[in-house]
Amino acid sequence: MSDWLPTSDTSSGHPNGQNGDSRSPNPSPNTGRCIYGFVLFLVSILMFLLYFLYAIITTQVFQSIGLTYFERKYWSLAIPTQILVSIVMFAVCLYPSVNYLFTPSLNHCNTLFDSNTRNTSSVKTSSMDTMETKEEKSHRKAIPPIQDLKPDFVSQQLYLN
Repeated sequence: MSDWLPTSDTSSGHPNGQNGDSRSPNPSPNTGRCIYGFVLFLVSILMFLLYFLYAIITTQVFQSIGLTYFERKYWSLAIPTQILVSIVMFAVCLYPSVNYLFTPSLNHCNTLFDSNTRNTSSVKTSSMDTMETKEEKSHRKAIPPIQDLKPDFVSQQLYLN
């Protein structure tokens, strides 16, 4: 559990004053992460050096050492190229295509309303006759909370005025 650290504490143990677990994930390095990261770094460097040596050393050198069977040098360039091309094809073609498949059409009701839709509240129109306190005036001048406008209201404002 060394990946968890306590957050700022209040009297109840929770930053918001609620009861519950007051610990959050800790992204800072600890001993286990440092060791695994360093070993992974060394292994990746070693594998790259072996690949590089295989790509530049001639077949005669390998045969003089006693290594008689290796793949053709063509594969030392073909496999990484194939991997890069497949990654690019995924990023350019397949990933956007899957996103388009899961996006509802423009005339679907889910593009207009969903579970996060916040309906507009009825705006109170105050007459000039009523006495307003300073607090009410400041609330009237304040920026209203974010709300979703209904499509018929937007169309009316854009095209019928």
